[in-house]
Amino acid sequence: MIGAGPAGQAIAHRGSAAGLDVTLIDPHPDRPWQATYGAWADELPGWLPGDCIAATGPAVVYTPGRKVLDREYAILDTAALQSALDLAGVRIVRARVAHAYTTYVTVADGSILYARAVVDARGIAAADPAENAPEQTAVGIVVAHGGTGVEHRPADDRMVVMDWRPGTGTFAYSVDLGGGRRLVEETCLAGAPAVDIDELSRRLRDRVPGVSIPAPGRRGARSRVSTGAEIVRFPLVGATPRPWHTAGAPRFGAAGGLMHPATGYSLAQSLAMADTVVDAVRRGADVTRALWPWRARCVYRLRVMGLAALLVLEPDDLVLFFDRFFALPESTQRGYLSGRDDLVGTCKAMWGVFASLPLRLKSTIARTSLAGLPAHRRTTGLLARLSGW
Repeated sequence: MIGAGPAGQAIAHRGSAAGLDVTLIDPHPDRPWQATYGAWADELPGWLPGDCIAATGPAVVYTPGRKVLDREYAILDTAALQSALDLAGVRIVRARVAHAYTTYVTVADGSILYARAVVDARGIAAADPAENAPEQTAVGIVVAHGGTGVEHRPADDRMVVMDWRPGTGTFAYSVDLGGGRRLVEETCLAGAPAVDIDELSRRLRDRVPGVSIPAPGRRGARSRVSTGAEIVRFPLVGATPRPWHTAGAPRFGAAGGLMHPATGYSLAQSLAMADTVVDAVRRGADVTRALWPWRARCVYRLRVMGLAALLVLEPDDLVLFFDRFFALPESTQRGYLSGRDDLVGTCKAMWGVFASLPLRLKSTIARTSLAGLPAHRRTTGLLARLSGW
């Protein structure tokens, strides 16, 4: 197992618990995780201990009107999560991998480690994303409940996953962290290029007067750079439009296509799919085939088309788009947001939004979907999508 982030450590933990001999390779396996992780509560696997969840509540969106969704949103306790994915019985190799293949890896010092199966979970930044890949960016601040003017909202708005007011093209992600703390992030959902950190900082200051904003983080990173502050920047897709077609070891987690390209969420899917990988290795089956049945491949393609549509929408149109999305039946919303192999549900959601939009937006989205992402344009046009599975 390569990579000691949540995705890699989940496979190592579950594999060891299932009786596999697991080796985890990472140059800094003990480094504390710093990110704030959120997830739809119903996506988290049943084996995850309850104390890994710091706070939950009904998800709320403003598009710009307020909607309370019939779905719980959870914020994880990052330290508890790292502790729960313990590595008892796992062999730890503190090294940097130079090359990863299906049954062996070469380490930076020239040594070679062999295994029945190798899985690469080093993260999206290590997957060599395309130079012009769409990114998600965000700048956040942790505040005490009631400590700033940001709390002028209904008392049950514990988990505001999207607040598109005042219509600038970025939204506030404002969630309860537990312990009397709240994270407020100004977020660019997707951009090529994304809204830069300085501009997001300015918008966050307008939204939460008096906050102190930290210095920008590095490209491809999600980093806590000072107490109470967070900067987020990561690509939404890797270098390949087909994560099930990779040279070398199969990838897992955000770099392996488990990140939803139109939302940026990956943690819950990575935790939930860890047992799929473990089961495949135990049976001697192909890990990639286990992770990517044909329906999951189709859904991923459709989600990338959804991302391409978001990239061309103007700020007011983005608000309208999500207003129409969150007007769909919640089972249909769930099909698109969480059903990585729910082809029918994904198509139903995408058609439901498309059919409800004005003609001018339908035309824009249709043209964009046929062209594909700029970062993948040579391989994700219409003919490639029909034939390149």
